[in-house]
Amino acid sequence: MSDDHLQQPNSPTRVLVVDDNADAARMLGQLIKYYGGEIRTAGNGQAAIQIAELFRPNLILMDIRMPIINGCEATTLIREQTWGIGMRIIAMTGLSDGHSEILNSGFDGIVVKPIAPDQIQCLIR
Repeated sequence: MSDDHLQQPNSPTRVLVVDDNADAARMLGQLIKYYGGEIRTAGNGQAAIQIAELFRPNLILMDIRMPIINGCEATTLIREQTWGIGMRIIAMTGLSDGHSEILNSGFDGIVVKPIAPDQIQCLIR
């Protein structure tokens, strides 16, 4: 197995932002870049799975409600892959309840949108 996807010391945190709202994903991506992260975006769960396999992010910020494959389904499918086991996946939701069901899908945590800049800074460190 190649170690090409492992993060080297002092290299930027690789972050995949998954949100069907392209403007929200772009703005979040710009903030992550500002804090030194390397960013990729996806507009749905199916694209997220494909990009995650190639990009091997350290962190995935995954919206819950999306077309094609929702965030919970995409997270479950990523966790089934050997390359997805160690990835940190954080759910992004506008909902204030239903968090236990979300966590049961394999997420490492939940943030409520809109995400504050200081939360982003903590997540990518």
